[in-house]
Amino acid sequence: GETANYRGSATELPGGFPLMNARSTSARDELLGSVLRISVVAVLLVACMAALLGWLVCRPILQRIDKLNDVLSDVETGHLDRRASLGTARDECGRLGSNINRTLDRVQDLNRQTLSLADHIAHELRTPLNRLKLAVSRLSKDAASSKGDISQSVEVINSEIDQTVSV
Repeated sequence: GETANYRGSATELPGGFPLMNARSTSARDELLGSVLRISVVAVLLVACMAALLGWLVCRPILQRIDKLNDVLSDVETGHLDRRASLGTARDECGRLGSNINRTLDRVQDLNRQTLSLADHIAHELRTPLNRLKLAVSRLSKDAASSKGDISQSVEVINSEIDQTVSV
């Protein structure tokens, strides 16, 4: 009652007698089916193991990159004192973190120098502007009392303006 597959060949022998030779392929087909099922399971198992191993290897690297991106996001919002934690690793992420820290140190130093320069310029301008203010005040008093020489006060004011412009 079972069906079986056969593979065979037929030939005609001398004298006109037919010869048919056949062999059942059921055992071979069953073996090939088993090999196919085992191969599919093995490929799926290897793919899952590779995906898991890839995730385990990449996760710490991606976490370190995320930390560097967090530092740069904080710096972008104005927190120039943030630095990347380097840890003990001497790999690409460690070198990148070190380069980021050196760049941030340089930016912070340049920012301090800019503030110092602005303070210095403000200090240098304060004195001539105060003298100019005093000269305008004298001119206004002289004009009100009509006792002083207004042209001399105007010359003093022009001189102070020239000094301020040169600063």
